[in-house]
Amino acid sequence: RKNGNVGIGTTVPLDALHVNGRVRFQTVEYFEDGGTSEIEARGDIRPSADNVYDLGTSSHRYDDVYATNGTINTSDRRDKKNIASMPYGINEILALNPIIYQWKESMDSGFKLGLIAQDLEEVLPEVVKKHDYKVSEEDESVFTRVEADRLGVYYSDIIPVLVKGMQDQNEIIEQMRVELDALKKELADSKRD
Repeated sequence: RKNGNVGIGTTVPLDALHVNGRVRFQTVEYFEDGGTSEIEARGDIRPSADNVYDLGTSSHRYDDVYATNGTINTSDRRDKKNIASMPYGINEILALNPIIYQWKESMDSGFKLGLIAQDLEEVLPEVVKKHDYKVSEEDESVFTRVEADRLGVYYSDIIPVLVKGMQDQNEIIEQMRVELDALKKELADSKRD
């Protein structure tokens, strides 16, 4: 203890509680300071188990998430099974209904671009988040499926559909190019006759 500050693993505590070393919180679910809460790390913040925990929920969302390099979805072949060609493409893209909208409850009153999850569910159900799994407090190996308060969209999962749609379009363009070349040749041949 120095100047009213408490140090664990340090003789020079710089804050009210200064811990030098690893800290484990088993039952604490949040930090509250009576005002603006903040968690700061000079290293990685990661869950204790892989593919188990979420950052926010469908009804307790973050406003903005800033990152230098965007977000990264793990996409390693070694983590995947039942790999097959995707059945979606240009027809599904044409069935989408892109919209412009404003959030009902938001400090930012600007317009956003997007899709409606309920509409998207009819076209690309795999990209709509409808439920989640919660970890049991008694046994971390037990999960319970819970329905989401609000539907969500895995926007990055739409990218492969857009890629497939472009491939579909390219096939159509190439087919039309062959037909056009044949018509040009036929026209040129008829002019020579």
